[in-house]
Amino acid sequence: MHEPQPQKPHPTLPRTRKPEPPSGTPEHEEWLLDEAADQSFPASDPPAAVQPGSTLAVNKLNEEGREAPPTDEELGKKKP
Repeated sequence: MHEPQPQKPHPTLPRTRKPEPPSGTPEHEEWLLDEAADQSFPASDPPAAVQPGSTLAVNKLNEEGREAPPTDEELGKKKP
């Protein structure tokens, strides 16, 4: 006799989107990266942070103990 085939998992509904956090916060930058990843699916490469002076990039460098450039806020620049 044949063994019964394992059942495939049920399909899932798409996730609900998270609301956009306030602009200029680290959470907003992470939300933007998540949105870029969701919009680019399927893709072979994950999105990369392209703004080395962004708060998220500077915080990551600081966490790793590496020298980091000042953020746009520290330089007194306002993003358009």
